[in-house]
Amino acid sequence: MTRIVAIVAIGIVLAGVPARGEPSALLVSFDALQERLDAPDLRLLDARPRDDYEKGHIPGAVWVDAKAAQAIAARPGGLTDRAVWEAWVAPLGIGPKTEVLIYDGSRQLDSARLWGLLRSLGVERVGLLDGNFPLWRQEHRPVSTEVPSVAPRPFEVRFSTRRYAARGDVLAAIRAGQARIIDARSEAEYTGEKKSSKRGGHIPSACHLEWSDLVD
Repeated sequence: MTRIVAIVAIGIVLAGVPARGEPSALLVSFDALQERLDAPDLRLLDARPRDDYEKGHIPGAVWVDAKAAQAIAARPGGLTDRAVWEAWVAPLGIGPKTEVLIYDGSRQLDSARLWGLLRSLGVERVGLLDGNFPLWRQEHRPVSTEVPSVAPRPFEVRFSTRRYAARGDVLAAIRAGQARIIDARSEAEYTGEKKSSKRGGHIPSACHLEWSDLVD
């Protein structure tokens, strides 16, 4: 069983941009979603691999390429490439009043990354389903193989740059001792036992709080 308890410093960014209208709930229960599956202002995003999506998904869900988003973000300057992100979001049909809800098939890491990304791009009403697709299916809730037709909508990126910290910002924060840096990777990555980049270890003064300890 996978239900979200809390998510701290996961993936690309974590953002908290104030919404212009009524903000969406960050976590939405299965019952609340099931009651609103036909809501015209709801865009449900499935962040699982495409093959899994095509075998069955929550009715009305649109497949979103989470791995492509991660690849874009990993490029030099990728997080601030306005044209690329506008082209990536447009096929999802997200408008100013659209409520976006994301789920995946595992421990919600991909969902959390996409949540942070969309918030940083200016999508104001975005939340996470409190539970993954296997649990949804296990509870005998509606499942569909129909791929919904979604009209692309032009999307204007509004970067929330205050959610990013450049290397200089981090170094200044370390020197000032006024910020708490959290490393949400695995303990092996934190200690340097496992290298997921060119250099092992962690940023000086960073505390370790593994993201997986915050979900059940």
